[in-house]
Formats: sequence, C-alpha cells, structure tokens
Amino acid sequence: MKYRNVIKDKIVILGTINEEADTHITPLGKMPGMKIQAFAMLSSMAHHRVLAASGAISLLLTILVCYFSAWVGVELMRRYPFTYIYWIKVYYFAMTAFLVGASFLLFSRFNYYISLLLPLVGLALVETSRLQYKWIVMMLSKHTHWKFIKKSIYYVEP
Repeated sequence: MKYRNVIKDKIVILGTINEEADTHITPLGKMPGMKIQAFAMLSSMAHHRVLAASGAISLLLTILVCYFSAWVGVELMRRYPFTYIYWIKVYYFAMTAFLVGASFLLFSRFNYYISLLLPLVGLALVETSRLQYKWIVMMLSKHTHWKFIKKSIYYVEP
C-alpha cells in the first residue's frame, strides 16, 4: 500500500519471468508466459477495435479479381502465345502479393480486416478452369470435326 501511487491507473501482471516451467516456444523464440500475456495485452490495446469487412465485400472483391484475372489471362495468351505460361505465373504471384499486402496495410493502419479466403481461392480456380478449358479445346479439336472449336482463343491446329 506504501507504493500504490506507482501502480495507480496501470495494468499490473503478477507472475514469474525466470521460471522454466512457464516458458513457451513462440515465433520469437522461447519466452516467459508473463511476456506473452503482456505482449497480447499491448496488442489488444493497440488494436482495440477491429472492423471486419462483410462477406458481401469479400464476395465482390472475389468477383472483381476473378474477372480481371480471366481478362489478363486472355490478353497474355493473345500477346505472348509462346511465353504465356511464364507471364501468367508472374501475374498470379503479383496479384497475390498485392492482395496480401493491401490487406496487411488495411489491418495494420486502419484496423480493418478483409478475409482473403474467397479472393485467393477464386484466383486459383480461374487458372485451374483455364487449364481445363484449354485441355477440352485441345481434345475436341483433335478428336472431332466441330467447327465452333476453331473460334476459341485456345485453339491449336492438331
């Protein structure tokens, strides 16, 4: 009670720092449980209110990313037919890095969280669908005489 002015209006954590029994492995290395709690409290106080984007915003972002990726894939195929596969990989890496970076900045700067689950899964599905479509066009052009197959941008003479 003699030193109550020192801890007035402060958060006090009681425990031990030097006991091996309360040491835990973290991404930052071995750390006492008291430090983990202190860092968690500090993080909670710094980000006291996290706003989460609704599922509709995530879905809208997914639709935009998928349509843009499909368009980029078509343009890359038209412009670089022989090196398309390399350019599309560069595009997907850049788009993923952009989405993750933008999400990180929104969260760290404005405490705004956007789930990237749907946009990133959509990005992967666009490329998988494109590969399947290319395979279907190739097989149909090889084994049928359908004329509409020749109108596909992925058509290759058998």
